[in-house]
Amino acid sequence: DNNSFENAQVISASSILSGVVDENDVEDFYQVKLQKDQRLSLQVADEGLFGYEQVQLALYHDDPGNGPTYLFHIVTEIDSGRLLSPAVIPSDDSFFIKLSAINPRSTTQVSGEEVQSHG
Repeated sequence: DNNSFENAQVISASSILSGVVDENDVEDFYQVKLQKDQRLSLQVADEGLFGYEQVQLALYHDDPGNGPTYLFHIVTEIDSGRLLSPAVIPSDDSFFIKLSAINPRSTTQVSGEEVQSHG
């Protein structure tokens, strides 16, 4: 269960995630080592009657001495199911990615090798 920073699923930088965040599993957390200027993309797979459900991607710096430090968040577009632009990583380091359902039943992906989400 990857529903907190403490239980974040460790993934590689080249992972592709396929999972669901919805009213029963509102948040999923991942821990990953990333490089400066690397980009994260997110695509909601299923288009509904009124467009795509929205998912928020929040990035946190993994600071072992002080806990996760919030950096920024971005939200997928209702018209395309994608981020308006990829998230750009600010430095070489370890990070937490928090995916949150804004509306129920959204599917998430991050580019690279496919990994099953615990959520």
